[in-house]
Amino acid sequence: MKSNSEDVFAITKLQGKQFNKILFDMDGVITSEALYWDTAALTVYELLFDRQDCKVEDVSQIHDTIFSGRDFINALKVRGVNTNWDLALIAYCLSKHLKSDLQELDNEHFQKMLDFANSLPNTAAEVYDISYNLAAKATGKDYSYFVREKGEFWTKLQKVFAYWFVDKELYKTERPVVPLDQMQTLFKNMFDCGIKLGVGTGRPNSELQRPLDMWDIAKYFDEESVIGYTDIINAEKTCGNGVSLAKPHPYVFLKGAAGKRYTDQQLLDGTHDNITEGVLVVGDAVADFVSAKDGGFAFAAVLTGVSGNDMRGYFEQNGADYIFDDVLGLADLL
Repeated sequence: MKSNSEDVFAITKLQGKQFNKILFDMDGVITSEALYWDTAALTVYELLFDRQDCKVEDVSQIHDTIFSGRDFINALKVRGVNTNWDLALIAYCLSKHLKSDLQELDNEHFQKMLDFANSLPNTAAEVYDISYNLAAKATGKDYSYFVREKGEFWTKLQKVFAYWFVDKELYKTERPVVPLDQMQTLFKNMFDCGIKLGVGTGRPNSELQRPLDMWDIAKYFDEESVIGYTDIINAEKTCGNGVSLAKPHPYVFLKGAAGKRYTDQQLLDGTHDNITEGVLVVGDAVADFVSAKDGGFAFAAVLTGVSGNDMRGYFEQNGADYIFDDVLGLADLL
């Protein structure tokens, strides 16, 4: 565990606080986001150019061009756009708006896309709405075609993403965000202390389970508290109110905290006993923070997301309960 001076904010606030359950976001907290960013870039590349001809050595160039290094990713993350599917969706929409007939990778084009992203409003809902409208106008498609989780384009995008991540077996190169042996020790120690561990993520459940199994840490997680995109979609179908339950909605953390004690409808209606007491949410992004706080949870920020230490000010100003350089800082809870 790091014990540098910048962790003082977290360490001093930990005194006297006990948690019996900790819920983790995945990307940028447990898993490195780099592979997912690469996959999102490859997805945009194929959707824009209808090509699958890139080689492994081309991936870095494609990523760096489409996302202007990581600046475009950061521009969306600070606005609460959370998953890598969403990243690819917004990138495609904005690219089409700027040049509907783009034929090849063009640094100048994607720099303009970054500039446009930086001019967008600061809330995810507005970013989505603007992007759908612009893409619809540029392509002649209906607005509804581009809507996340509902439109035809969303289904197409997911299939392309899965082609690269699953079919091309990019998932086999996934890495943890901190040294694996130290992460294994942290989770084992928490488990041995009687703390239940869970996950709240936008990843499909199969994709969130794979690294947990591959790194031999699944045994430390409570099965009922591991919540992913599959659970989100099932809840949206069951409850049927037309509201997206993906982050920044608090559903994944409410579900992870409650396990099977309450139905999805009870969680959404608030017709349940207190399920937030003694539960800590750990995340790296604005969407994680908003989701946790709207759900009534204590929140520990880790600075291992795309913006790194630049997020410290945001989390301090908005009232994160704890701030750590990385997930290993949670050892102070034990």
